[in-house]
Amino acid sequence: MKYNFDETVPRRGSNSYKWDSTTESDILPMWVADMDFRTATPIIHALERRV
Repeated sequence: MKYNFDETVPRRGSNSYKWDSTTESDILPMWVADMDFRTATPIIHALERRV
């Protein structure tokens, strides 16, 4: 499978504590193990089947 790690996934306003904990738009949260990539399609399908 190929993934586009250059794709920007907007997370502000998505109930993400990391991104919504500040109201300043020029703040870029840089946390340890930063993983703001889109979820792989097989994982989404597996969760949909399970739920």
